[in-house]
Amino acid sequence: MNARFCIFTFGRDAEMTAILVKYLRHCGADKVVVIDDGGNPFNPQEVEAVKALGAVYQVSSWKRGGNLNGKEAVQNVLTDLVQHSAGVEWVVKVDADTLPQREFFDFLLSDKEYDLVACGHNDPAKPIMGACYALRPPAVLRLQVASAYLVPGSRLPEDVTVGKLAVQEGLVIRTCKLGYQDYHRPGIFLKNVPSFAVCFGFVTDVAGNNARTKDRYGKFVAVKMQGFLDMKSACRPPAKVKHTEEPT
Repeated sequence: MNARFCIFTFGRDAEMTAILVKYLRHCGADKVVVIDDGGNPFNPQEVEAVKALGAVYQVSSWKRGGNLNGKEAVQNVLTDLVQHSAGVEWVVKVDADTLPQREFFDFLLSDKEYDLVACGHNDPAKPIMGACYALRPPAVLRLQVASAYLVPGSRLPEDVTVGKLAVQEGLVIRTCKLGYQDYHRPGIFLKNVPSFAVCFGFVTDVAGNNARTKDRYGKFVAVKMQGFLDMKSACRPPAKVKHTEEPT
């Protein structure tokens, strides 16, 4: 697929990041970039682990405002995405604890004329979710330019702000739900199907069609990864996509 995946991460999530790189490579993604936090980076062994899996590793020096909050964080996320958008049809921002699903890849492979494909709920107050979203190169450049006019000092969560900028700029947006683990019932996922991605929270291993993850009590549980893209089907033409929500 002609897409570059950018994982914004930091030291605590090094193990999950390596698993996500492994998963994306298994799904046919040959362009994966790990963007580490210079204020809380991976150790040398963790850096070598993601490089060995085929990812490009870089360290950011800008302040992330906690979990990507504030004008500086928003601007720099978009600037990094612009820098990695050259030569691809899509540039994808994905969190380390999130595994994109088949429907998300199908949209990246389809000929639908969307500018932004994202997890979200068509909520005007929060058009997209930051766990996983893809932008066309011209679209991410427009958002990066528009971000210069954000008000400094505001909290400005990255996902809410990027979504609102996309609406403001008139981008064609396609959203689908985000599935996530129900921590009250370990190993069970809320029925948000079809969904673009699944947020595991604490992924610890991926093998075949299974993942090991920690529940909210810190216990390891096995999770069946049904519906995820496998290597053999990664480069096939996409199946007919079912439109479960109208684009905004």
